[in-house]
Amino acid sequence: MTQVINEHDRRKTIVIYGDGNYASSVFSNKLQTYFDDNQQPYRVIFASKQAGEQLDFCLQRNISLVFLAPDAHDVYRSMLDRFCFVAVPVAKISARHYGSMNYEMVAEQALEYLRYTTI
Repeated sequence: MTQVINEHDRRKTIVIYGDGNYASSVFSNKLQTYFDDNQQPYRVIFASKQAGEQLDFCLQRNISLVFLAPDAHDVYRSMLDRFCFVAVPVAKISARHYGSMNYEMVAEQALEYLRYTTI
């Protein structure tokens, strides 16, 4: 399941790649709510691992950070290779944070990555 992006939405995008299960959708929504509540200029979308393999999907979305759900940790190296040429960090969400829906900790990690990459 891939979410539709409004072309006029200029927020930077954080993508969570995974296998497309219900938990990934819930986690993405909770993370988006956290950013909205804290007035952070980021859009969180969930996408399947297969979408991440399509270069046009990646380039059309103003991606600033890639997070891998635990069920997508197996594609970590290939995602690093895919995003290194555009200087987009790729990080794994820990199974502990993901399983406990600790989206606040993941949001703080995201902000740390984004602070170092948007100089």
